[in-house]
Amino acid sequence: ITATNPSEVALLLVGPGGQKFVIMYGAGGTSAISTGVNLTFSDVGASLPTSTYSSGTYKPADYGTPAFPSPAPLSPYSLPASGGSATLGSVFSGTDPNGTWSLFAIDAGTGNAAIAGGWCLTITPVIPVITSVIPNSGQQGATIASVGITGQNTHFVNGTSTANFGTGITVNSLTVTDATHATANITINPVASIGNRDVTMTTGGEVVI
Repeated sequence: ITATNPSEVALLLVGPGGQKFVIMYGAGGTSAISTGVNLTFSDVGASLPTSTYSSGTYKPADYGTPAFPSPAPLSPYSLPASGGSATLGSVFSGTDPNGTWSLFAIDAGTGNAAIAGGWCLTITPVIPVITSVIPNSGQQGATIASVGITGQNTHFVNGTSTANFGTGITVNSLTVTDATHATANITINPVASIGNRDVTMTTGGEVVI
């Protein structure tokens, strides 16, 4: 990227399913970038500064309210911090990556920013798993009011996600705290089979064991 005023550069990534995610706006300060910098965006990158940035890997960041003209799609857009809380993972994980991806870039001010050499997209498979169930045992005939379920790379949704502990265990209620944490109230049948079993969380098309 080269720009007279980097803070005026706005980038919008549009996925094949119509997801619209602003990956950068308002960053980089007002000092000109004449030699060009290479930016990589990742949820595990460094925070993108509002002052001058250099080549590196950064989290998506939004420090304003960008307006993208046609042919970019109309708002609303998913926004990262500080304008919102969206991440690359929250917008695109679990979606079909096949199809057309588009990057829309604008200079919201002077109009003299440029992207030289194009851009590329790296898609890394992320496998959601359940990492812990606490407590991990119970007595036949018992009701356990609070069973904590913790996931990794999961997308639990309160009111949508369901939990299954297998035959002989009834899930009385399930409360999702966030995308990776849920609490179940369960009752174990007095004649439920004894032994190990899988706990499964289902959220739409995402089935996690």
